Amino acid sequence: MQSTPAPAGRRRIRPGLVIDLLSVVAATAPFLVVGIYFLVTADHVLGGDQALLALDTYDVLHLNQSVGPYSRMGWAHPGPAWFVLLAPLYWLFGSTGEALIASSMFVHGLFAALVVLAAGTGRRWQRPLAAAVVLLYVLRMPAIEFVNLWNPFALLLPVLLLLVVAARACAGSIPAFAATLAVASFVLQTHVGTAPLVGLVGLTTVVALGIRLRRSGLGWTPRARLRAGIAAAVAVLMWVPPLWQQLTAPAGRGNLGMLAEYLRYGGGEEGSHTWREAISAVGRLLGSPVYGWHTLPEVMDTTLLTPAVIAAVAGQLLGGIGVAVVAWRRGAELPAWLGTVAAVGTVAALASARAVTGPMHNYLVLWITVLPAVLLFAGVSLLADLLPRPSAASRTRAAAAAAAVAVALSVGVGFSLHRSASTQMYDHPGAADATAMVLGALPAPEGDDARVLLDIREAAAWSTATSVALRLEQEGYRVTVSEKWVYGFGSDRATVRDEKWRVSFVPGDPEELADPENEPLAGQLGVVSGVNGPEIVVVQERARR
Repeated sequence: MQSTPAPAGRRRIRPGLVIDLLSVVAATAPFLVVGIYFLVTADHVLGGDQALLALDTYDVLHLNQSVGPYSRMGWAHPGPAWFVLLAPLYWLFGSTGEALIASSMFVHGLFAALVVLAAGTGRRWQRPLAAAVVLLYVLRMPAIEFVNLWNPFALLLPVLLLLVVAARACAGSIPAFAATLAVASFVLQTHVGTAPLVGLVGLTTVVALGIRLRRSGLGWTPRARLRAGIAAAVAVLMWVPPLWQQLTAPAGRGNLGMLAEYLRYGGGEEGSHTWREAISAVGRLLGSPVYGWHTLPEVMDTTLLTPAVIAAVAGQLLGGIGVAVVAWRRGAELPAWLGTVAAVGTVAALASARAVTGPMHNYLVLWITVLPAVLLFAGVSLLADLLPRPSAASRTRAAAAAAAVAVALSVGVGFSLHRSASTQMYDHPGAADATAMVLGALPAPEGDDARVLLDIREAAAWSTATSVALRLEQEGYRVTVSEKWVYGFGSDRATVRDEKWRVSFVPGDPEELADPENEPLAGQLGVVSGVNGPEIVVVQERARR
């Protein structure tokens, strides 16, 4: 019996394309579903660091954000790349608290998809395997780290993407090299603590690609040239805002200059850590969750160097080298470079941990947890290459099985993220009440009435005050703060001392309220329940000088 031919003009669906699409969907679906869940069901009030991140994202929409998230050290991280990705989604979803969290989830999904696509098409199983690795990594980590808003959490999947595209670039892909520049810029702008990783991986990529090009030349297609040009242009444009801020800022306020001074003097009196302490910190993060998860942020005890910690570091470093050596001997190029960047990343992790100043908070080097995922991808890829070459049908079945595993993992990740989103997201009590009080007391934001000085008497009132500041800016007011709080709000919101209105937040009993400038208060609006207890909210019309 002869098979009936397909009707003329109908294209046959390629199994490889279906498997690739299924892999991308599996990797991104959990993040998209949880993001939509927030949009549909949540009513989340942002406060504290989350409110400042929303304020920075809001500033991007008004072309007024040139630096990255603030640091406790008094400067901001190098650039606004993360905010630029969040901003259009934040605006599209309504610029609310739940909108920013949903935007963050969608950005996680974007990077998950990019990791899968960056795995390449050299083998039919590469993209399903990449999707499975991404999802296994997400399952390994506490779900709150992907649901919560914080730049150390926003780094995790981009670092994984950086190492994958760097391996592709080392294997001779010029577009992957240009993509490495763009992703490395994103990672560095979002957290300066990744500088050793960006530097060492970038150097490895440049040397490997340079040797390859010297031997065999470019040999790239017009399509590859276009993709490389776009990625390189993106990388260059990403550095325009921070460079502009450095050139136009008042003396001593240029953020890149402040960063350079900080790095030059090693954090001043706090100092960095020893290599022994760095090994302890890296081993603990590489060994998690076997070694145990703790709350974030937490100061790690780096005084003890246990055999388990040493084994975690040695296993990661030697594992990467071992995979690279075996893969080179077998002619498996991508696994070889994946193993190489996994080993280089381990060296960078030790350098990053040693460079931390002050207490060794785990969030400062949380990106280190990505490295075992890269090693796993390299090892399984090598194992697949070592197996006898199967038939085309067998390769399709193996890829389909890998895609099915990715889908199953996707369901598990979705449940994990949803549970965290519905039970672990902390709220900011009193912030909504304080905002309503302040907006009811202030006149419309017109002329001098639009300038408001935010008076945060103590750090205990930080959460409520930042929440109110975000809403005031969204309503058209211009918020400024005293020098004490400039590190969080940015130098462009430093007080100019001619604000007409002052909004004060004072933790404690109303009778303890004291005005440091001896100016009469307009009156107490009320007391709200803050994160750390009762807070007094006061609006004052300031005496003009």
